[in-house]
Amino acid sequence: MDIEELTEGLKTFFPPYLEGYRTRVNELYMEEHKNSDSFYFMNPVKLYILLHEKNTHLLFSENNEDQIVFIDCSHISSEEFSVLKNGPDKLKYRFIKELLDIDEYHVDIPFYNLGKWAGVAFTNDNRGTLVDRSNRWGTHLADSHEKDYRFNKAFRSAIIPSTELEDIDTNVIIQKVNNPTFEYEFGESVKAYNSGLYLAAASTGGIALENILRLLIQVKAEAKLPQNTYIKDSLAVLRRENILPNRLAASVDSLKAIRNSNAHTNSDPVKKTTLDHLYSVIEDLSYLF
Repeated sequence: MDIEELTEGLKTFFPPYLEGYRTRVNELYMEEHKNSDSFYFMNPVKLYILLHEKNTHLLFSENNEDQIVFIDCSHISSEEFSVLKNGPDKLKYRFIKELLDIDEYHVDIPFYNLGKWAGVAFTNDNRGTLVDRSNRWGTHLADSHEKDYRFNKAFRSAIIPSTELEDIDTNVIIQKVNNPTFEYEFGESVKAYNSGLYLAAASTGGIALENILRLLIQVKAEAKLPQNTYIKDSLAVLRRENILPNRLAASVDSLKAIRNSNAHTNSDPVKKTTLDHLYSVIEDLSYLF
């Protein structure tokens, strides 16, 4: 297949390739697309075709609109051009920077890695089937990016503790309280909880409980804030002002120990159920704002 034949084939290939990709994402993966940058072909793409006989290379980058650009690289020796396929990343990036004057791009692939039977599909004799093949290749790429998304999500979850809880919507709590200091304290507690670090979760969770009680006094009570930040002092004010229902006040009172015991040496391990109770109480308090 000569360069002219390949060039015409690539012009035919590009639009249905992107169409197949974007249709697949719109139909199946829009929620995943909203929450990640894995589906980068949903944005306008510039396709560089680096023409070099059998070593022709494709490179996709961001652009203001979908565009295809052909660059004749026949003047570059095969040995130098092979850095795109076989060279270390640093040399490849340097080569691309010098050739195209771009610092970032999505992906680069040798033409023959584009899809099965790519060399056959792009010939003049198969031009009629190329549109369908290109569309399917785009669909397969979208499926591949969805797998990448799931892998990356699982990997991040493994190394970065979540601020979400299984039975409590932490975002609702944070939105209702609407205080950055509380958000930080509560979030750090939940991260520790999700990492199995219950002592650390109890310590920061106790601080978050102290804070939310004082914030509640500021928002709902006419009384001044107590001088001390202790749970018992804030609870006394909230009880006197009739802001807390009796059952919730009793639950808060039962958690005085979670702050006190973790402020000093304590040989008893913190139980998961204790933290579950703490977060449930914080959730109930948030609904009073």
